[in-house]
Amino acid sequence: MVVTARRIRWTAMAIMLTSCARTSSLSLSLNRRQALGGVLAASTGRRAALAITAGGSPGMGATTMRSERAYNYQDSAISVGSTSIPVAVWAPNLGPSAGSASASATTYDYKISITAIVKLLLGLGLPFQISKNYPIPMEASPAAAAPADATRPRGAIIFAHGYLGSRFDMVHVCETLASAGFVVAAPEFAECIAGNYRPTDATSRVAVVDATMQLVADKHGSEGGLEWGIFGHSAGGGTASTHPAAFRLGRCCVAGFRSYQGNDTLMVIASAGDNVIGLQRVQGELMAGPKTTKVTVFDDASPPTGTTDKRAAVLFNDGFSPGAPPPNHISFLSARTNDAMVDYLSPLLPLAKGLGVPLLDFDKYAASRDSVVTGERTIPIIARFFESSAR
Repeated sequence: MVVTARRIRWTAMAIMLTSCARTSSLSLSLNRRQALGGVLAASTGRRAALAITAGGSPGMGATTMRSERAYNYQDSAISVGSTSIPVAVWAPNLGPSAGSASASATTYDYKISITAIVKLLLGLGLPFQISKNYPIPMEASPAAAAPADATRPRGAIIFAHGYLGSRFDMVHVCETLASAGFVVAAPEFAECIAGNYRPTDATSRVAVVDATMQLVADKHGSEGGLEWGIFGHSAGGGTASTHPAAFRLGRCCVAGFRSYQGNDTLMVIASAGDNVIGLQRVQGELMAGPKTTKVTVFDDASPPTGTTDKRAAVLFNDGFSPGAPPPNHISFLSARTNDAMVDYLSPLLPLAKGLGVPLLDFDKYAASRDSVVTGERTIPIIARFFESSAR
């Protein structure tokens, strides 16, 4: 094997990453842990006090937060070939017990693996695991929830995470949709940041989504069957736009999109501040779709309530406050997961920058910390999109 300078550099970086990760993990003081808890609690508290107003009639587009949860959460799993794959499932509380979820589970177990990051970005397998688990708090539910007399879900929705992502990446959207009556399932894909399983030829994104849909259908289906929707971030946006199944509730692609040729309704959300999947690339993919179906573009604005556009795109060209940059690639993720990543990975940022490792806008988010304000804009867009197709 020819040992190139690039290979030497990557190997050296892996060694330094390992050393730095061990040091940062060991030096994570109690005060720092408490500080992170305060950040996560503050994020949750801000959402709990927030009234998201997106216009139109009351519903998911105009919500306030309430103290109890109108959804149940379950850590589940699917089998694809011989591989067990984690799946997060949120389901609405239906019937008389709506809005009174058991408080026995109050956090999600969010894992960040340095070993997985080194493997995926550098192609190097470390001989040991370096990872950290963060207890991510569950949030209260939007006030606009499923009707108390509802006996079945309004539909089911898949969330597909991106490269080095997690099933908890857009937990803020998943909780909102479940509170409004949808079953939401988020599987872990082969490129997950947790490194929870060893990928095989069988564990393609299509196969994982198919198995997740079967899991939900078995548990929450009814005689009439479930209608499906899908949304995804980054590479998950490509999954949402290319998966061969029919999604009558629609396909929503956030910060990632591939040209879609089918008949399902489509919503694309992208930003000029995204340095990973740029706005021009997304616009090019939108133009590559069928010429018979117009894409209605809303610049820096939510689609009007009741819009009937078959295909729509919300493109953020500006920030949400004077002088603020537009959302970056990971601004669209939950502040709870992003803040955990900043806490664990920030000590490695200078090293990664110096060695030219792809940062996937992590450095931009570490400076902007704009997930909450981005969610205030995007959650109502995504929620109204799926609600408009539900019967």
